[in-house]
Amino acid sequence: MNKSKFSLDTDKDVDVCEIDRKALKNFAKGAVTHELVDISTNIDWQKEDPNELPSYNFRLRLNKYQIGLLKHVARLENRSVSNMIKVTLLTELGKKVT
Repeated sequence: MNKSKFSLDTDKDVDVCEIDRKALKNFAKGAVTHELVDISTNIDWQKEDPNELPSYNFRLRLNKYQIGLLKHVARLENRSVSNMIKVTLLTELGKKVT
């Protein structure tokens, strides 16, 4: 007698799907290297309108010191924290690509 509360009916024929070895290899590679494959990250961002309304967001984890520093500087410049992050981030990214 099976003492398990849940059990699988092993007498029935179970459809076993074939494993796509290439897809499995790409999945494992992505899990190790954290590289994105076949996702539209190669968008030509320079053709995009820089003044378009934002449609994306991301989460940024900060410790108490970092958020305190950010709030302090934002208060000094009379900006919101999100505006401070956006302006600083875009300014620094602009320096990297020029």
